[in-house]
Amino acid sequence: MLFILLVGFGFYTVVYLSETSSEMVDLLDKIDRAVNKGNWTVAEGYLKALDESWNKNKAYWSILINHDEIDNIELSINHIREYIGVKNTPESRAEIAGLRLFLEHIPENERLSLENIL
Repeated sequence: MLFILLVGFGFYTVVYLSETSSEMVDLLDKIDRAVNKGNWTVAEGYLKALDESWNKNKAYWSILINHDEIDNIELSINHIREYIGVKNTPESRAEIAGLRLFLEHIPENERLSLENIL
């Protein structure tokens, strides 16, 4: 019975992380498109939505994943905020790409697989 609960919780965790990560990656894609077009006001609006999404999910993510990953995500969001604030397209896009990698990587790491067990 305990095994079933653990597997169920593991499955729920992966689904939750995948859905919330995907939501934030979608916002990052919108930020990236706005930055690429030089539409800084729109980028700031999407960044605010990303901040809200992250702040809503951060407490749960902190329970489920390594705190170094949380710190990396927060640092990256702050870098993006600063780069957008000074309208630095190359740095903004590079940091967005890095954050996208972090967010896509986390659900993959939490999936139950032979690679993650060994």
